[in-house]
Amino acid sequence: MAGSGTEVPAITNDERTAAEMRGLLGFARGLGLDEATVREIYEAVGREAAAAGVSDDDRMAEVGKQMLTTVAQSREQALRPPLARAPSATACSLQSVTWSVASWCRSLS
Repeated sequence: MAGSGTEVPAITNDERTAAEMRGLLGFARGLGLDEATVREIYEAVGREAAAAGVSDDDRMAEVGKQMLTTVAQSREQALRPPLARAPSATACSLQSVTWSVASWCRSLS
């Protein structure tokens, strides 16, 4: 309401990022993901989403999807016989996240 004196102060980018990360880290704990992996996914999706002009809701939905994808790929990797495993399941998962996010952003354009 204009003139009511109850205006809500604007949230800064740092405050928004901190709030989003708190929520994501709670989700990540349940998935078994570490903070560094979540932060890398969050930043990769954020870069691609900003370049494509994607909404915040779509961006955060994609972060969650990529977190789930990373967990699924890591678990799949862990189930393979030792000789068939890649040197780093997390590194491979994060590379596929970057590719997947880029594809997702292109599909929204």
